[in-house]
Amino acid sequence: MNAMLRRDIYGNYYYSEDYDYNSRRMSGQSSPIETPDMLENRPTDDWLALLSPSIQPKFQMIFAQLYLKVNEEEKAFPFIEAFAQSQPEKALDLAHEFLRVWTENHNPNQNQGRTNYYMFMYGYDQRADQIPLTRSKQERNLKELAEWIQRLKALPIGELDEELLVRAFKTSHSSAEVYRLETMEKVFGKVDSLKPETLAEMIQQMRTNLATIWRDPAEQKNQKTNRTKTEMLAEVARGYVVANQVLNVGLEKYGDDWRMMLAKACVEYDQNDFQQEQQKSSEYAEKRAACMQLFRDAALRYIQALPELEQEDEETAAFEFWYYASLGAVDLGRISEKSKPDLTQPAVIRETIQSIPGDAADRHLGMFANSLFTRMSSLKPEMKFRYLRTGFEIVGDHKQAAEAKKVFDYYKDLVTEIRLETRVDGSTNVGHAQPFGLFVDLVHTTQIERESGGFGKYLQNQNNMYYSYNYGRPTENYRDKFEEAATEALKERFEVLSVTFNDPEVTSSATSEFGWRKTPYAYVLLKPRGPEVDMIPSLHIDLDFLDTSGYAIIPVESASIPIDAKSETGEARPFENLKVVQTLDERQAKDGKLILEVKANSHGLLPDLEKLVQMDLEKFEVQNIDDQGLSVDRFDPDAADVAVSTERTWQITMRSKPELKTAPDAFQFPSVIPATQEVSYQRYVDADLEEVENSVRLKANYDAPNRWWFVPLVAGSVLGLLAILLAVYLLTKKSTVTVQQGLQLPDVVTPFTVLGLLKQIEARNGFNDAKRKDLAHSIQQIEQHYFVDESTEPLQLEEIASHWLQQSP
Repeated sequence: MNAMLRRDIYGNYYYSEDYDYNSRRMSGQSSPIETPDMLENRPTDDWLALLSPSIQPKFQMIFAQLYLKVNEEEKAFPFIEAFAQSQPEKALDLAHEFLRVWTENHNPNQNQGRTNYYMFMYGYDQRADQIPLTRSKQERNLKELAEWIQRLKALPIGELDEELLVRAFKTSHSSAEVYRLETMEKVFGKVDSLKPETLAEMIQQMRTNLATIWRDPAEQKNQKTNRTKTEMLAEVARGYVVANQVLNVGLEKYGDDWRMMLAKACVEYDQNDFQQEQQKSSEYAEKRAACMQLFRDAALRYIQALPELEQEDEETAAFEFWYYASLGAVDLGRISEKSKPDLTQPAVIRETIQSIPGDAADRHLGMFANSLFTRMSSLKPEMKFRYLRTGFEIVGDHKQAAEAKKVFDYYKDLVTEIRLETRVDGSTNVGHAQPFGLFVDLVHTTQIERESGGFGKYLQNQNNMYYSYNYGRPTENYRDKFEEAATEALKERFEVLSVTFNDPEVTSSATSEFGWRKTPYAYVLLKPRGPEVDMIPSLHIDLDFLDTSGYAIIPVESASIPIDAKSETGEARPFENLKVVQTLDERQAKDGKLILEVKANSHGLLPDLEKLVQMDLEKFEVQNIDDQGLSVDRFDPDAADVAVSTERTWQITMRSKPELKTAPDAFQFPSVIPATQEVSYQRYVDADLEEVENSVRLKANYDAPNRWWFVPLVAGSVLGLLAILLAVYLLTKKSTVTVQQGLQLPDVVTPFTVLGLLKQIEARNGFNDAKRKDLAHSIQQIEQHYFVDESTEPLQLEEIASHWLQQSP
């Protein structure tokens, strides 16, 4: 045929009679034939059989490539199989491409809309996405993979790339299912048939899955496994058993390989954390320390193996995993503020790297230093500063850490240009029975405020807003985050009564330090839990900033503040601009109640009622005072200095004094003790309020209660009681002598025994009023002398006891 089979830069084949394809394409004289069309119209097998044997391999390779291009690996395999007989080296490349295509086509963990090579349909059947990956489907995938591996290994093409085999296994396995040893052996045969590096990678993948997706409820839900949390955790526990089984097999065959030792350290570290999460153990710290030793042993074994490695095969994985574990987790992405770092390890890691002989030590330190920057994107934003700060303890000023140092210097500049300051509102002699306030301020340079756009966003709960934007960072409930952190830091020593935040539109003000400004942030109302409290602990706030790796969260901490809480009240809290409103309420006069409401607000914390008003009521007595508590309302934007508006309300219930002969007809409002900005008086008229003077005429009658109505009732009751007592006396007269014999002078006369005797005599209640008073006086005299004031003359206890025994009825 005259047309020439050609291939364009996009991989599409076409027939062309002209070698100048680009010019014809531009002029529209020819167009490429799509790969599916090419395969539909390819020469038949009968036609190929007529070709010379020397030409057939070329067509076999092309057809294999075309079928792999459209993800039809099964149709490509016969051509690979045939091509391998004549071109084994090139066939190995096709076999590897076959594995890649098969892996892509058998990934059950991603939704694919592709149905075949003819079309790509978007949303072709959304219900199909809801079909869960069943274990049987997964097993079919793995069974098919095992069969293909056997067929590929039977080809005369040499050794397959084990990394591709492992990747195919991992990909075709559900992300929600834990590996099983028997499944691995079906695919690979005996696991120790794998190379040590491949086996170690397999174990590390198992470990990563166990620590992440295999215990992730969201992944289980996504894969429709319907497992409960208990079932999921049981699977993870079983997964660690499998990982250790594989480890033991690998260590038995490759016990001297550093990668196997590193895998062992990583698995045991993660398993120890998992077990601690499920149930706290006193052995946790000891096991963790043993894991750190395993990491060191793995690094030392790597150093021993270095002479046999080519320079391009050198790596720092042993040191990196060791470093990550020292920060609190083997995987960078799992390190968080809750992780427990071992800050002794960085120095040991540095020492171990420097022990590498010759120039290799500097090369490894350089590779490690370079990874500090390249791995930063895997970290949680709040961990970047700690990660770099600790990393530089290992690499120092190595030139390969230049990029990381730029970021770290930026972080350090941020820390030096922003401070979190706390200060007690008033004296630090706070006492322990009254609340006091704590101002929280952000103190910063003018430049950092300008570059960050101000700090108003930290006074917002962005996720609760209808619309919010955070300049490329995730939105955050900043107020809630600070309040939770502050409460957690303070709760052991203080009762946190409230946290009041400033307005997001707040503007900063200049401080006495040149170039620095202050943004008032929050006011925390605290009450010490006891007189032993002597310190306000450090508080911290997380500030986020964009950097070259995305964004970072920088924790800014305040200094601790010593306080004195030994006394009950401490020194008075400062306040000013006091406003008091007193409201008289006669609406409960029918019950004899007159109610006064005292409502005060000021800048600063208000004192107790007795320090606020003088309660000298001429004709009324206070029955009850209901203190509704101190409330911090807001930061006052109009105050000359930083101040919070507080409010406090008392409701005082009064009755007329009982000794009054005439009912009170007027009421004088209590006078306010401190200097005030404003005092007002008002009273209820039905449901309305009207302004009044500080003295008003009462509209209701508050006469003292009439106590004479119950005299006849009492007289009758007394007569009835006397009749009952007389009857009882006559009935019990015969037994009186027996009872009297039970009262006698104590064998040992002490204040306690004599008091006990007199209390028994008093309990008989047989005396008249005069004798009862005398007996009560004797009891009081003994108690006063022996238990209150012993300076008086000694008492004749025996005479007192004998006297009252004779007087006893």
